[in-house]
Amino acid sequence: MDFLPLFLDVRAQPCLVVGGGEVAARKSAMLLRAGARVTVLAPALEPDFDANVADRITHRAAGFDVHDVLRW
Repeated sequence: MDFLPLFLDVRAQPCLVVGGGEVAARKSAMLLRAGARVTVLAPALEPDFDANVADRITHRAAGFDVHDVLRW
């Protein structure tokens, strides 16, 4: 099996997305549609984060550190 389908209730839950590119933008948009509170951890956001998504996330302009996951 290549993928593990998960069904989680993420409404109002904090979710961390690491990276600022196309895949991160897509995942952030899906999490927002599900009602999650999204924080994106990346030095910069690529143009793939359109204004609708970028205005609804918290962007932490930094590189990944394992301690970031432990804080969640």
